[in-house]
Amino acid sequence: MSINWVLFLRWFQLFYQCFSSSFTKKYPQVSIEIIEIPTEQMIEALLDGKLDAGIAATPLEEEKIVEKTLYYEPFVGFIPETHRLFQKKMLDEQDLDVKRYFIVG
Repeated sequence: MSINWVLFLRWFQLFYQCFSSSFTKKYPQVSIEIIEIPTEQMIEALLDGKLDAGIAATPLEEEKIVEKTLYYEPFVGFIPETHRLFQKKMLDEQDLDVKRYFIVG
């Protein structure tokens, strides 16, 4: 038996520490294959039964896929000392002009 997982490289360490070692000890007959593919391909493979599970940023908005939250990741702003928002401890949505900032997901 094998389980095919899709996850992004930045989540690999979290996945391995939290799941892989305890799972493989409990179920040594199961092999786990970890691959990285775009979210659209992951959704298609899950719906086609080619993948057993995947990890992605949510919501995917797919009725036939059950989503379970693994963790929440805060947004962090990096602001130079010369910027008008530098002294603020917390940023509000209205502080940001989306035309001027680069947001990475």
